[in-house]
Amino acid sequence: MLTPLLSLLLAATSPIAGSSVNVAYAGSLVTPMERTIGPQFMQFCSCTYNGEGRGSAALVHLIASGLRHPDVFISADPALMEQLLHPRSGRPLISWYAIFARSPIVLGYSQKSAFGSTIARTAAGRMSIASLLETPHLRIGRTDPSIDPKGARTLEDIAQLSRSSGDPALLKAVQDSGPFPEEDLLVRLESGDLDVAFLYAVEARSRTVPSLELPSYANGGAVYAVTVLNEATNKPGADAFARFITSGAGKGKLAEAGLDSYRPSIRGNAREALRALGP
Repeated sequence: MLTPLLSLLLAATSPIAGSSVNVAYAGSLVTPMERTIGPQFMQFCSCTYNGEGRGSAALVHLIASGLRHPDVFISADPALMEQLLHPRSGRPLISWYAIFARSPIVLGYSQKSAFGSTIARTAAGRMSIASLLETPHLRIGRTDPSIDPKGARTLEDIAQLSRSSGDPALLKAVQDSGPFPEEDLLVRLESGDLDVAFLYAVEARSRTVPSLELPSYANGGAVYAVTVLNEATNKPGADAFARFITSGAGKGKLAEAGLDSYRPSIRGNAREALRALGP
């Protein structure tokens, strides 16, 4: 029989059936979050999952400005978490965050592309990725570096590849390609509006989009971090979700989707983080 004190502790740390958990997450995770993680979490906790995927920098701006009030936030760049942990003004919006997974950048390609033979030569190793990207009229997709870490990493990686190959035209070819919203990039690629697009491996794998690997020396990739907001309206549900994706069944589903998961590395208040995530 549970003691009154133990009952209170369990009530404080267990999600309430029928309650809602609001999760703001990096747009690169939209497919696994909405197709598997969210639905499985709802079965696990008997509560309602509400997810919103956008560029991580854009979400940080929305949260910091008070336009979004999620319970949980997942960023594709841990550095953005520092803006919530140590804001320039006002109180911290989070007390900790945990780095828990990584996904490299790949060059996804459309099977509807008119440049299919050129892409096939590149996939077979008979043509370099640099030469492919410099193909005249090739439609290249990337995200906006000012609001999405993937867009920034794409330009950093291509700049490195451009320097290593002594080919400044490569960087210009990618820079001249117009940025697209994080939420639209995959749809445009799959529909054939784009020939190639810079994606995280988790995006390509979860949507079965064929892709080409970038050289390891020019591939920063995404590093994912999760946190529970200090003012989360459903703290027990938020903690349960954070545990679900870092050590529960959700971790395995993210790995299946293409994320390289590892033991969470905590920044900030370790006691609060361990209370949420467990030992």
